[in-house]
Amino acid sequence: MTPFSGVKCDLMGVGVVPLVELNDPCAEKAVHVQSYHCPMTWATVEGGQQSVNAGVAIKAGNAKISIVNHTVTVNGVVVPVESYNETTVTPLTSPPVTVALSHNANNSILVTVGSLSVWSSALANDRARAGYEQSLVVYMPEQTGGNSAFASCMCAVESAGTSIPVYQDGANSKIVFSQNDLDALEAQCGKPDPNVTQNTCTAQKDGQAMCTEAKISFENASSVCKEGCPCHSEITLNNCIYDFCAGAVTNQTTEIVTGDPVAIEVCVQSTTCAGEK
Repeated sequence: MTPFSGVKCDLMGVGVVPLVELNDPCAEKAVHVQSYHCPMTWATVEGGQQSVNAGVAIKAGNAKISIVNHTVTVNGVVVPVESYNETTVTPLTSPPVTVALSHNANNSILVTVGSLSVWSSALANDRARAGYEQSLVVYMPEQTGGNSAFASCMCAVESAGTSIPVYQDGANSKIVFSQNDLDALEAQCGKPDPNVTQNTCTAQKDGQAMCTEAKISFENASSVCKEGCPCHSEITLNNCIYDFCAGAVTNQTTEIVTGDPVAIEVCVQSTTCAGEK
């Protein structure tokens, strides 16, 4: 995860966590973006269990939007794929909501509500419990007061070791996901432990250290990422190498270690190789 500050850290676990939590005395100006963390089906090289995004929910003004896999729902109504375009699809919400489908290889979905934009790419991943993972990018204007304008959330993290809330269902819940989406995600990914109210965003190793721990050649991982994601920047290449090695699995029969191929798809999605955004 790379928050607005640029400090990299990893947040694992299962359940609903806040990406953006921008409160405002005027409810119409408040912005809430949440993701559902879904564990992988295997343990990482560190013996823990890695998590990926399996859905995102947004609340801004009187609009509630969710993107789960490739399905977009606005205020309880599923937006037909044929309606994905550059025009406003929900003029009755305030602010209006637009849904666009990019022309890149992964058919990323762009949802814009007011000054907030969220890119989502659902990538098939048989190592994830949901069978896919969602790569998410959040864009919003810089706030007066910087990250201090936000309540505790992933995008406002300024240092590793920061605790992030895990939202629980029930009375007075802060969860934006609809009950239908929440039920479906819990069925695929599992429910959070009701006693866990927060998880810690831990410091992320550099790519070389991650590959060494995974027993994968750093040079090989670098070569795979460069070849598979030719439009990479230094940042996206480093992210690719880290993810490729962090997602490594060992075949129990052959003991051969293989990196995570989804890392290349995520790299492509986040670069100019992905086409115009």
